[in-house]
Amino acid sequence: MNSQPDKSTDQGTLCGSASCFLAIVAWLVVIATWAWVLTRPHGTFNDQGGLVLTFLVLPLTLGAWTVGGPIALALGGRALKHLGQDAGETSECRLARTGVWLSRAMFWCGVVWLLFMILVSLV
Repeated sequence: MNSQPDKSTDQGTLCGSASCFLAIVAWLVVIATWAWVLTRPHGTFNDQGGLVLTFLVLPLTLGAWTVGGPIALALGGRALKHLGQDAGETSECRLARTGVWLSRAMFWCGVVWLLFMILVSLV
């Protein structure tokens, strides 16, 4: 007899893959953006160059953090919930755990960076 695939497992696999993909893309966007900023020659962001930082780099970083942090974390948590305890060490479960780990790291790096910037601005 052919049995229908479990929709809960399918959704868990999809959410786990999406979580891992979004977290990896977000990390790459943030690293590439700041690598570009740090490799610019001295004086690039004087005068009108600061607008590039304000209107392009910072919103791009914030967008990547938002997608790669809380959103990917929620998808990874949903995937682990749908896969359940029975998944054990399957590739789907490992993928979801990787997505959760990367998104947690992205989230907390963003929080620490924000707190650091607030502290620096107060000093």
